[in-house]
Amino acid sequence: MAVRSMTLPANKKYVNGHKVDPAAQPKPSNAAELISKVPPVEIDGPATVCDGGRGPLGHPRVFINLEPHRPVECGYCGVRYVQSHSH
Repeated sequence: MAVRSMTLPANKKYVNGHKVDPAAQPKPSNAAELISKVPPVEIDGPATVCDGGRGPLGHPRVFINLEPHRPVECGYCGVRYVQSHSH
């Protein structure tokens, strides 16, 4: 049995037998870039809770201690929270 080699075009890639254009795929840092465009959520008080905001599709509930005038990021989803200036 002869083994045939396949030459792939430089800009195309095959995944599970399907041709995929790498340029059309999301970049690894895309999620971080998108979440950085969302303004921090202002919270009245020294602490808050984050659960991803999507019910069963969210993440485990985490308690976040806030620092005055400095955003604190959720370790799971990257949403930033800041203590409002009124406190």
